[in-house]
Amino acid sequence: MNFKSKWISNNSKVGASFDQNRHDSNCINSCHAASYCYINDNIQDKINPGYNAKMKRNFKLISGPNFVKVIKKEILTNNIHSMRFFSNGDLIFNDLEKSKTQLLNIFNLCDELPKREFWIISRNMNTLFSVLYARKKPENLNIILSVPEKAITPGFKNQCHLLKVQLSFITDNVKLTNCVASKSKRKINSCAAHGCDLCLKYDKKPRIFLIHGKNNIHKFKALKNSKDAIIKQRQQNKIIRIQSRLNQDKPINADIENLRIDLEEN
Repeated sequence: MNFKSKWISNNSKVGASFDQNRHDSNCINSCHAASYCYINDNIQDKINPGYNAKMKRNFKLISGPNFVKVIKKEILTNNIHSMRFFSNGDLIFNDLEKSKTQLLNIFNLCDELPKREFWIISRNMNTLFSVLYARKKPENLNIILSVPEKAITPGFKNQCHLLKVQLSFITDNVKLTNCVASKSKRKINSCAAHGCDLCLKYDKKPRIFLIHGKNNIHKFKALKNSKDAIIKQRQQNKIIRIQSRLNQDKPINADIENLRIDLEEN
């Protein structure tokens, strides 16, 4: 796909993408994956002033009243059939009203272009749920909510399914990932090259992306090991408490249930 646009970027992996700056989105200070985000190793984000200027314009546009008119024209002019939101950036964190405006602008654009397909990966759960409890998402928009793997409990998964929000998480286990492009070593490694459009279609099964970028892999593993150690110690302390209460002939039903839930969720 070759096109030139003041607003839409041509991402080498996913194709057409509407991006905004991570600083403007408050991603870096708010997102659970900020330390190992793939954008950390994105060279364009560091050295391309034109791309950064585009993202600054995009943030202002999507937060205002002219977004649908401008981007609809760009999509039709460039004959774009599918587009991702936020290969870089996210719905703004820590400003619910502005982030709701951004998401509703996306919804309205999808409604204006029912024959086009759109997808968004976001970690801004508060905004997504705030809007989706009040309004059904457009059929031609797949919303993918990225969360830590251990956050995907049966209850949370069912809640997302009712809202038609697809879950996703990042892994360092190549056998676990179901994203072909994220684990492929092809020179041309785009979604189109693999004939894959899974991110455009809602599925109850989570999308699982492989962590990439040497520095990000090290950070991801270190963070995971640190969290696992904290969880293991917490569970060990609960076992010690149960043993202590048994020795004192005190009731332990509540403690056992608390430990059971902790073990199931982690």
